Amino acid sequence: MAKQSLRRQPDDQTSSGRSGQRKCAFAGELHPNTENYPNPVKAQTYVTIDAQKDQTWNDADWIVRIYNAMGQLLYEGNYQDQLSVSQLDQGHYLLQLQNRTSRETRTTQFIKIR
Repeated sequence: MAKQSLRRQPDDQTSSGRSGQRKCAFAGELHPNTENYPNPVKAQTYVTIDAQKDQTWNDADWIVRIYNAMGQLLYEGNYQDQLSVSQLDQGHYLLQLQNRTSRETRTTQFIKIR
């Protein structure tokens, strides 16, 4: 399994030039064919994406984003089936997967504990 650590995303500049937080464009509903485990999680979460029967893709087709409960983007990167979340504070997080080609968005959630 591939392991990927979280890197904090820089703040975006707002149209006025002031620094602002990136916000979640929460387009996807919780998806039955996408999961992360264990949940709650302490250090690492494993992410699975099951294809619909008429779809095919590879791991490189997906972008992973993690948002906090306030909708702030904390992480964005290429899909890996294992993510280290040990740097995150305790709390509720959304994990969003987006397909680069079809733009399909899948969302799941997890609880980070100590």
